[in-house]
Amino acid sequence: MRSIGLSTLLLLGGLWSSVAIATSRPQPTQAATDTTTKLPPKSEWRKWGGGWVRLEHDDNLSCLSRNARHCLWNNDVTDPTLIPEQDLKPLVCGQAHQKSVWGINGYNDQRAGEDNGDFHWCRSAYATLFVKWKDYSVVGVDYWLSETPAGDAMCHSTNGKTCTRVVPGDAPPSDSVIAHPLVCGAHHRRMWGTDGYSDPNHWCATPKIDEDLGTHVATSNWTRIEAAGWAAAIEPAMLIRAKVPATQSLTLGAHALRSRSAVDGGPPFQKAFFGLEFGKRLRFHLDGKDVVPPEESWKKMAASGDEVILGMTVTPGGNACFFGAKTGAERAGHFFAKANFLGSTLKILDDAKHPLKFKASSANWRSVKSLVDLRINDGDALPIEQMLMLYARQVPEEGDPPGKEKRWIHYATDCDKT
Repeated sequence: MRSIGLSTLLLLGGLWSSVAIATSRPQPTQAATDTTTKLPPKSEWRKWGGGWVRLEHDDNLSCLSRNARHCLWNNDVTDPTLIPEQDLKPLVCGQAHQKSVWGINGYNDQRAGEDNGDFHWCRSAYATLFVKWKDYSVVGVDYWLSETPAGDAMCHSTNGKTCTRVVPGDAPPSDSVIAHPLVCGAHHRRMWGTDGYSDPNHWCATPKIDEDLGTHVATSNWTRIEAAGWAAAIEPAMLIRAKVPATQSLTLGAHALRSRSAVDGGPPFQKAFFGLEFGKRLRFHLDGKDVVPPEESWKKMAASGDEVILGMTVTPGGNACFFGAKTGAERAGHFFAKANFLGSTLKILDDAKHPLKFKASSANWRSVKSLVDLRINDGDALPIEQMLMLYARQVPEEGDPPGKEKRWIHYATDCDKT
């Protein structure tokens, strides 16, 4: 069998510096404490058990209540819209629930909640009625995952303990089956003895799927796709899943700028791309020139005609790392596992003899789209079965009652040590 000729060219950029940048995606406007600026709810009331729930403007779940403490659960309200909004004081999950008489946030607590301590209405109603569950099997986790409004990862479950497995071909879980999710952090510790985040091989430590760019068809002409901007601080990653015949090669490019180190003081580089070739050898392409990476830091991906998943991530330190894995029975655990590691830019120098590091897709990455280009170099049109953009999770810091402190759950930092 002839080897696959698969080339991913990724045009990324920026040097990591001490300049302060935001370390998360732009967040929705937070709730104002002044009642004169109170925002309307985000959803209509929906029936839950013997009461009603809805999403507030900040994505937090609330229940129908007149005192912000006790939900009206006893089927005594047949139509919540008949109660004037000014007469309602919904009990809102999260910080408000924590500060109420209950002392827990409802989404993620180690203390027993309701229904034998495992099924609190906040996480169960939210997970059943409002969550969009995503298939994470592409990153080596055969579960349906999502996250709480506070940012904690959670898996779909019907018993609050074991995750629902993804069955190929099945649609995401619907609200016809009540979900009792397993939430990473305090709730996971209550059920399993650990928070899940501390183990880099645990599903809790997987990156978040930021954007599912769907399926595409690569042709001999460039196809442009818009994706969200990124900064090295959020550990961005791009994954593609495709089956490339031995007679074809695929080119993938993502636009950005790359600049010199702050200590160099030189003018910024213009647009430049770097990438990989799968097949005869692995190499970089910088400024249109081939740059062979240090042999000791790379391994070759076995050539075959099987479906493969290819990806690149940038660590918070600005190092770009490359991964490649087969799908199916030969898949090696998590996609970002060491077994799938191909190499990194850690030992590659730029034209100024500085380590090649990256900062962001653009100087104003939060407001400008990152442009991704696709094409094949030869042969017939090639279907791209899946393209994803991911980043590290930013989750609540346990033991922080206000719920303002966050911490990063990074997933590919081992490549900085390789």
